[in-house]
Amino acid sequence: MKITETEQRLLGFLEKHRWPVLYAAVTVLSLFARFSLRGLISGDMEWYLLPWATAIRENGGILALKEQVGNYGVLYQTVIALMTYLPIQAEYAYKIFSILFDYALAAVCAAVVKDFSRSGLKTFLTYAGAVMLPSVVLNSAAWGQCDSVYVVFCVLCFWLLGRKKYTAAFLSCGMAFAFKLQAIFLMPFLILCYLKERKFSLLNFLLIPAVMILSGLGGILAGRSVLAPFQIYLEQTGYYASLSMNYPSVWALLTANDAPEVFSLSSGFCITAAMTVILTELLMLLKSRNSFSGTRTLFAAFLMSYSCVLFLPDMHERYSFLYVILGLMLAVLEPRTWISFVFLILLDLQTYGAFLFDPARYPSGVPCASNPVQYPMMNLLSLINILCFLSYVLFWGKRFFPPESGGGTPGIPAGGENLPQEVK
Repeated sequence: MKITETEQRLLGFLEKHRWPVLYAAVTVLSLFARFSLRGLISGDMEWYLLPWATAIRENGGILALKEQVGNYGVLYQTVIALMTYLPIQAEYAYKIFSILFDYALAAVCAAVVKDFSRSGLKTFLTYAGAVMLPSVVLNSAAWGQCDSVYVVFCVLCFWLLGRKKYTAAFLSCGMAFAFKLQAIFLMPFLILCYLKERKFSLLNFLLIPAVMILSGLGGILAGRSVLAPFQIYLEQTGYYASLSMNYPSVWALLTANDAPEVFSLSSGFCITAAMTVILTELLMLLKSRNSFSGTRTLFAAFLMSYSCVLFLPDMHERYSFLYVILGLMLAVLEPRTWISFVFLILLDLQTYGAFLFDPARYPSGVPCASNPVQYPMMNLLSLINILCFLSYVLFWGKRFFPPESGGGTPGIPAGGENLPQEVK
């Protein structure tokens, strides 16, 4: 039986419009994955987010901005206050808000890869990967957390820096800080760009606190201090006292007796070690004579943010979100990093899954420094994470410091050096 005329027309349509069809298909599939998790109430949702929404609603919605509710920023408290006016359950409002930013994040990541590669396939793979990554889906649709929100602005900052739109880049970074303090993981890269490129003023960094103040305007007008957005983050740094809060960092190898007094004795050493690693990377990148453009900038942002989370104490499993997203784009652009990236995904699956789906994850009550998540095989996960990091460092050394100057490493594409200057 021959193919029918209708089939011919349908196949012709699909061939002509293959990219819109593929984007639509992966979007629908990813929405279904998120919809299927709508009924899951995470520990964070039960113990923190829902009580915050109840307290804000009972205190008058927007009027509740006059005082701090919860330990997230003033801007996120403003978002919660606006949610209380919606005719839907609070858990759905939280999740829908974060899911919207999942797709914004995928779009920005796709824009970065499109600029670097000019490849429709790589652009699509980036979008599909960003909306279907297990950690992205679980973070918003299951956990109800907002990590995709601040990471959108971090990636947007990176994209704008590549286009030499420095003011807009730092405004975007300010928005990232306004939502989550974890935007600080991008700061070493911004310092590197300032020292390496010397194309924008140090005064641009002042835009970050300026945006934070403006983002907290609702609370400030309600009577709170101008310094409120910063005071909240200072309080956050002392909220937990643990060398590792459920993330397989270097210091998770030392958590057999991770009592608060152990943290107080060891945190200074851990922070010093982390700063040493990051400064070493900074100096090595400044020393590199290869052009600082294309995927080299992406790799620098990835490695430095990864180093922050791996070597700093008191890290949560969700803090991997930024470097995993940067790692996704890097994997699409530099195929030799795919294997290491798969291990990043597997590590996220283990830690996210233990928090969300293991009923015995907490010995009793709400998690805290003295009652951490009981992940199985945390030492093993830490060792795998360290090996994964070292594999990226090895690739980094070959990529930035090839044996023959000017020629690059054989078999590894130049990664953006031939792109127009404005999108490098």
